[in-house]
Formats: sequence, structure tokens, C-alpha cells
Amino acid sequence: MKIFVIDRPWADCGAPDGAPVLLLPDTSLTPKGMPVFLPDFCREGWELRSVTAYRIGRLGKSIGARFAERYIDGVTLGALLKPAGSLPCGSVLEYGFDSSLTLGDFRAVAEGYACEWGGESFEAGPERDGVARAIELLSRHCTLRTGDILIPRLGKAHVAAAMGATVDMSLGGAALRAVRVK
Repeated sequence: MKIFVIDRPWADCGAPDGAPVLLLPDTSLTPKGMPVFLPDFCREGWELRSVTAYRIGRLGKSIGARFAERYIDGVTLGALLKPAGSLPCGSVLEYGFDSSLTLGDFRAVAEGYACEWGGESFEAGPERDGVARAIELLSRHCTLRTGDILIPRLGKAHVAAAMGATVDMSLGGAALRAVRVK
């Protein structure tokens, strides 16, 4: 399984053409039911950033944007743990350490979703997130496989990650796994 993160800000609704693409190891996923543990290699503070993640449901290479939606079989919200302002933007070390990404259960894909993440509300969806163009760009260079995860841009919502913090998430009114920080 590959985890792709396109490191572009929430406000960027255009194509992800020039944004750095990070490939996270599968060990960056927090095991289901486990809290997020703050690593000790950075003492400058941590933040949890909201993400909308899409799961690839079939094998594909050189996928055109107009066919991209056929390759997505699930969507969920998640939280990406990162040091607050300590590393240069686009560094895989910023996100790719063990248990840096927590995802909720995947749901069926629809046009748009009302999302709640840590008390903030926002809209998300494949078109709004630029998923089709992201799949087209990624599949030009590598084969997308069943189970790969695509995070087409960083989320708008974020909170300071401190011991004991909890972030509740819901997608389309359905509660997802809460993120607990220890």
C-alpha cells in the first residue's frame, strides 16, 4: 500500500501540478483503536491537520481525469500529525514518521460531504479536492493499486496537539473514529 500526500494548502482549489507529492510509508498509519503518541524527536510543538483521504479501488496506470472517479472506492477524514513549523514544507520527514496519520473508517464516495473536524465545519468532495487531476498526475508516473490512499491536499482545520487532546470527526453526519493524543 502506498500513501500519497499532495502538499498544497486548503485554499488551493486548482490543479495540484506544482505541489510536492510525498510518499508516506505504511507505518505512518496509526493502527485502528490506538491513540496518537507524540514523538520525542521534536520539542517545538505539534499540530494535527485535517485531511480528506480517498482509497483507490482498482489497479490503474495513466488514468485520464475523466475516468478517475471510477478508481476511487472510499473516502474518510483523518488527522495528520506534524511538527508545528519546524521543518521545511514538503519534507517527507514532516509527515512520514511512524503513526503520523490517523484515518477514520472509509465510506462510499458521493459528490460532496459536510465535514466536522475538531469543532470546525467544512465541505469536501472529489471535485472540490481536485482528486481527478491528482489521480491523473500520479498515475502518469506510477501504478495505482487497490488499497492505495490519496490525500489530495492538506485540510483547513488544525489544532495544537497536546497530551490528552481529542479530535472528533464526522463525515456526512456519520461519526468517525476520534483521534486521541497521548
